[in-house]
Amino acid sequence: MRRIKDKMMLSILPSLAILLLGLTIIIACYNYFTEQESLLNRNLLTAKSYANQVDSFINRYNAIAQTLSYAEMNSENHSRKEVLKLLKKIAEEDKSILGSWVIYEPKLFDNLDSSFANTTGHDKTGRFLPYWNRLKGDLVLEPVADVETSEFYTIPKKTKEAFIPTPFIYEGVLMMSFCYPIMKEKLFQGVAGLDISIETVKNLLKGFEGKKVYKSNYVILVSDNGTLISTSNPLFEKSILEKKTINQISVEQKVPEYDLLIKEIQAGKEGYIKTKDPFTKENVVAFYSPIKTGNLSIVVSISRSDLLANTIKGIIILVLIGIASLVIIGYIIYRLINSIIDPLNTLTETVVQFGKQDFTSRSTVVTNDEIGELSKNFNSMANSIEDYSTEMEKKVNLRTIELNNTLQEVTKLKYQQDGDYFLTSLLLNPFSKKIIDSDKFKIDFLIEQKKTFEFKQKKLSIGGDLCYTDSIHLNNKKFIMFLNGDAMGKSLQGAGGALILGSVLRTIIERNKSNSDSQNVSPERWLKNSFIELHKTFETFEGLMLVSVVIGLIDDDTGTMYYINAEHPFTILYRDGCASFIEDALQLRKLGTPMLDGKLFIKVFQLKPHDVILIGSDGKDDLVINKESMDSRTINEDEKLILKVIEESKGEISSIKQNLVSYGELMDDLSILRIEHIGVEIAEEKETPKINVSTRAQAIETLESMVAKESSSIMIKHLIKLYLKDGNYEKAYFQLKALITLTPSDTQVLYIASYCAMKLNRYSESIEFSERCLLREPLNSNYLDLLNKVKAKKLDPKSKLNIENSGLENKF
Repeated sequence: MRRIKDKMMLSILPSLAILLLGLTIIIACYNYFTEQESLLNRNLLTAKSYANQVDSFINRYNAIAQTLSYAEMNSENHSRKEVLKLLKKIAEEDKSILGSWVIYEPKLFDNLDSSFANTTGHDKTGRFLPYWNRLKGDLVLEPVADVETSEFYTIPKKTKEAFIPTPFIYEGVLMMSFCYPIMKEKLFQGVAGLDISIETVKNLLKGFEGKKVYKSNYVILVSDNGTLISTSNPLFEKSILEKKTINQISVEQKVPEYDLLIKEIQAGKEGYIKTKDPFTKENVVAFYSPIKTGNLSIVVSISRSDLLANTIKGIIILVLIGIASLVIIGYIIYRLINSIIDPLNTLTETVVQFGKQDFTSRSTVVTNDEIGELSKNFNSMANSIEDYSTEMEKKVNLRTIELNNTLQEVTKLKYQQDGDYFLTSLLLNPFSKKIIDSDKFKIDFLIEQKKTFEFKQKKLSIGGDLCYTDSIHLNNKKFIMFLNGDAMGKSLQGAGGALILGSVLRTIIERNKSNSDSQNVSPERWLKNSFIELHKTFETFEGLMLVSVVIGLIDDDTGTMYYINAEHPFTILYRDGCASFIEDALQLRKLGTPMLDGKLFIKVFQLKPHDVILIGSDGKDDLVINKESMDSRTINEDEKLILKVIEESKGEISSIKQNLVSYGELMDDLSILRIEHIGVEIAEEKETPKINVSTRAQAIETLESMVAKESSSIMIKHLIKLYLKDGNYEKAYFQLKALITLTPSDTQVLYIASYCAMKLNRYSESIEFSERCLLREPLNSNYLDLLNKVKAKKLDPKSKLNIENSGLENKF
């Protein structure tokens, strides 16, 4: 018998070692390559983020230059003195501006050039060329030189479009210029512009140094002609910046990859290259991304050893875990083989004695497995053989009585079980009702539980699927609450989960109807509170009772749908004869999952008239395709089969089951909740008509009168933009609240409303809007940053937090 044990050890342990070693190597290699690709993509996003920050900074001054040109275009009968005053004011308000200037064509400003010959800001002919600048320190007024030969004038004059040249050195200063043509009645009048020092951009790059993730990474600012303009690493400031191009460095340091880098930058592309850093001499990955404004690009250099450090550590840990697993499993297998062979040896010795006519010999039962059962059966057989001649008839009669008693007990238990099923089905009935009061939506259910039974000549069924709808009110608005759930387990276990789910949900709804405090919340907050309450209820079962669920609200007025999907099959939209999923990823685990992870996402979807929403349990997907086969069953794996069935059924719930079973046999509980928007088709809003006005005040006055006559979301947005540009947050906030009523699904409107409420010191309202944004998009850093600042301001209104948000009006 030792030979059997040895054979088992020699056959199992080496095979197990090879298998574990192979799996460890495969997993390690897979992790290495996938993590490497993930790291490259993440750091490319970092380079893109840096580029966007620099672009946002540069675009601020581009906007000032553009505004200056518009001011010159739209001003009538302004004097040269007023223009000089405006240019000086622009340069004085921001020390980062090197100069502000305008260049007019000869005699086109006021036809008085000869009266200003050789005066400050003019050339010898009196041509108006004022240039307020601080190139030499203090702010001075000079005429622009070399006008007719310089690109900053000749190109806008030729193209009649804005021109931002590659950064250049002017009077010893590296600068950027923003040049905009001045046009009146489609005729070229001149050019207005703004100059800034690259030093301002350098300071921005140095700020990136304190935020870097890797010790070795640094940032370089490069122009489209390959000039190295600035870097976050101070070691390179004097040696290479503004002196050498990437092409020169590529040749000098013999780094051919940098030739590809400059070609990609000149093409305006983003990406990364693996190369040797010509400055640090390390093997690095250089990530590059274009800056939209100013013919510039960002290059982020990161050491490859830094990038892969954590990945290599993870692989080492994985290998150690594999070795430890092999040792532990080997020891377990050794003990298991001993536990099998030793009792078998004991049984064999007893059989040998019995074969020698020793009928009193019995096997010792030392295990509670198949071998132990075999020993028990052998002892029973021995007893039977010993008693056969004297007690066989008595034992047969006794056994017959026992079997009859057992059959009666089984029959009694079956009756009691069916009674339990019947009571459970009665308890579940109240929770499968359509309790709604709406003339805009039509609700239908399809519920077919897999477990069927008969009690007192009634054929019934129970299971874990549940459909429920009701009407509730939030903030004086009517909403349709809907839920489709699937409780884990079969028969009574699943039905028990559905019963608990329906009971808690009914309590939440009744609380809303009887308690005004639970009505004065946003739909997002109500959904979050309800989901948490349901989850906490099922969490007490410690993972023994889980429920997948879709729970949501529909605004009865606008058709806006708010919902949460907790590991339930994707929600389906049937629109214009086509069925499609409106989700593409799992966000939350089932209700009751211990230590539920993941952010709570409130999804928002805008329904149109005649849209149909279908939500169903996984019973609609779990079909036995080859139901005629007796040998094996093939289960449907096509998750899009249900879309085909819905299209064939034209979205009608009465035909869905019939078409489903034509493809295969149902093998689980089936439930489908159908919600149809039967509201009146709303005409598409037209664009705001173009009206010529000379000032912003006139534009605001015109839009106010138009909005008063016809409340259109497009017109309201235009009006809000003008209010925000004027800094009139009170009126902007008033119109934003009206816009939220018209378009509640627009999260960006909520964000802007939060910002305006904060500017008006309405901190509680601002916090509510920000929290609604975060419930919809929990990973949006802008929403989180604004919420934190508003909370800080509410605690200390005198705090000097930076709460400005330039360009807010452009977020629509």
